[in-house]
Amino acid sequence: MLTKFNPFCILLSKFPQLYSFGMVSREGPREDELEFFKMKTVIQATGWESKTSKKDKTMQLTLKCSDPGYNFTSTILIMAGITLLKETEHLPAKGGVFTPGALFYKTNIMDELCKQGLTIEKETKT
Repeated sequence: MLTKFNPFCILLSKFPQLYSFGMVSREGPREDELEFFKMKTVIQATGWESKTSKKDKTMQLTLKCSDPGYNFTSTILIMAGITLLKETEHLPAKGGVFTPGALFYKTNIMDELCKQGLTIEKETKT
């Protein structure tokens, strides 16, 4: 509510640690604090194992990594760049606009990210 008024916006940006009880600062987290940041994403999909009229299979993937905001984000970008350079034969076309899933579908990017600390747990339910 206070952010609707310019003077409060200025105060919030100049002194974030004061208004967040020390949780946010202009300097960002210290190196020793980064090890405590974790990410866990659960993705669930339902579909068909064979061509039937009723969805008969559910798959759940759990992705986990440490420090998603700083180190792992840059790791993902670097691995994406390396994959684009090294695996051009696995890319879908010579150019165009693609979603990451469509672009990297036939590459080894997930294996490379797992080598860098990403863990993937797969659970299939029928």
